Amino acid sequence: MSRHSFHELFDRDEAPSASNRSFCTAFAVVFTLIGICKFYQGRASAELFLACAGLFIVFIYKTPAFITPVNALWSRIGHTLSRIISPIILGLLYYSTIVPMGLLMRVAGKRPLPLDFDPQVQTYWITRKPAEPETMLNQF
Repeated sequence: MSRHSFHELFDRDEAPSASNRSFCTAFAVVFTLIGICKFYQGRASAELFLACAGLFIVFIYKTPAFITPVNALWSRIGHTLSRIISPIILGLLYYSTIVPMGLLMRVAGKRPLPLDFDPQVQTYWITRKPAEPETMLNQF
């Protein structure tokens, strides 16, 4: 169990989430796309990106175990970024949507839940009449 009472255990040591082959394939595709874009722009760095893509393709077929430390490092960077970025994004969403909506509802006098205490009432159940369908024939 974690020292903190978070839902997710951040102090766990876990293996990389992607296999070495899928990790190398993803990086080969990304470096290939960047290299193609650089090539069409006429930049000299295109060869470097395409060489990196070729290197990852070699790792896929020849020595996928060689890339394990890089895959583990990449996974650790991803977990660290998620620990930092997720609370920021969720906080921004909360303070940019939920809080203004609540303030607008208070200003407008809207109360979606009747939460006022009334000592005279025996129950807070709301009796509703169910809407009876006119007919159940020919539904489709």
